Amino acid sequence: MDWLIEGIRANGEAEMPEEARQRPIPELPAEALRDCPPAG
Repeated sequence: MDWLIEGIRANGEAEMPEEARQRPIPELPAEALRDCPPAG
């Protein structure tokens, strides 16, 4: 998530959802593998 930290350093925090949606998101080479325990 270095891209996120660098984006915040370069542009500051997005204060509104619209502002966040305008920020670039990198294309990642693969989906994340997740092993989350069931809720409850």
